[in-house]
Amino acid sequence: MEANFRNSGRGRNSRLFVCIAVCGFFFTPFPAQAQNILPPGEASEVYRVTEKHNFRKRENGKYVGAAYREIRGTLSREGGTSGGSLAYAGRFYVLEETKREARLASAPVDASLSASLSLNPQGAVSAGSPGRFPTMRDFPALPKEALAQGAGWQASAERMLDPLFSGSVTPVRVYVDYTYTGPGDYKGFSGHYLKARYAVRYRRGESAAADPELDEANGRHEANIFLPSESGGPRLISETFKELYRYRGGRELSVEGAVLTFFEGSSPLNRTETLNRVTRLVPAPSADIPGIEVQDLDEGVTLTVNNLRFEADSAQLLPAENPRLDALAKALLSVADRNFLVVGHAADTGRPAGEKQLSVERARAITQALEARGVPPGRLLYEGRGSSQPVAPNTSGEGRARNRRVEIIILE
Repeated sequence: MEANFRNSGRGRNSRLFVCIAVCGFFFTPFPAQAQNILPPGEASEVYRVTEKHNFRKRENGKYVGAAYREIRGTLSREGGTSGGSLAYAGRFYVLEETKREARLASAPVDASLSASLSLNPQGAVSAGSPGRFPTMRDFPALPKEALAQGAGWQASAERMLDPLFSGSVTPVRVYVDYTYTGPGDYKGFSGHYLKARYAVRYRRGESAAADPELDEANGRHEANIFLPSESGGPRLISETFKELYRYRGGRELSVEGAVLTFFEGSSPLNRTETLNRVTRLVPAPSADIPGIEVQDLDEGVTLTVNNLRFEADSAQLLPAENPRLDALAKALLSVADRNFLVVGHAADTGRPAGEKQLSVERARAITQALEARGVPPGRLLYEGRGSSQPVAPNTSGEGRARNRRVEIIILE
């Protein structure tokens, strides 16, 4: 799947995954005139980001198979403007790598990471938080002059490298060749198409903030970008890539494949209305059935199911939980067009690895129970956080019971 790329000769960058290009283009329409591409009122309040990666891997020259990875994120606008720029913040959920392309069931979360950024009127994005997101910054860089079909230009961008998803990020610069290929349509929306080509290079010592294990990286990329003419239309990047990484100790990793990145504008969740409606649909606590607490928290409207009853040291729900599960499914089905993150928590018993695994298995058990009650599996993510987020001391049976909980977060 290698494409024919053109190297500008000035780039110094690389990266395994063509990952979350959370960049200025998806916030605004793209007119043939590039000036003022961020007119007041045009930016959506919420953007959803979905990336679908298909790639093949080789380690030390040996083929180790094809893989699929999906990343989902939501960015919400924060406050007003500062110097003409808009601020957005949100969270990205990196789903576990699989060997198949289609996800037919609820998806396990491998990592969840927060991110913030600002966007200026020319579409350039700068990060307000450290880390891997946004992966591409100052991309695409749009010229101020009018764009005729076939016009080309070049600009620099910054790419955040973390091919192993380890959290050790290496920021490097790339130089991108752009071409405006003209107007077109995508899924019934009119808009404009760009092509972007760049080579990425990195050598140890070229970045002060770098993964200390990374010696060298090389890559080639080609992207087709669709930008809608109307606010709220879908944005799309379709990119092919081939990259090679060398690490200390002689490990060599090569990856090639393709990634599709979708951006869709959305209305913000009416949290007050959602909280009130869901609260009416879940049972109040009684002598026999613990209650379900509904709160408006940073990550979203959250339903906390306290003291869930499982068989001892297992993820097998007891039949006594069926009434609460029925109520949970009914409450979630009342929320249209939103995804749900099921988070398992455990009490601290001095066995962190076992606690983490059990919290994952119990979160998965809840998603299976919700699927069986009609909640679409494509709207469900699940994650286990072990005993890392206690809400009560683990020094008493009551405290440990409160920490053995599941939270269901209604995502923006």
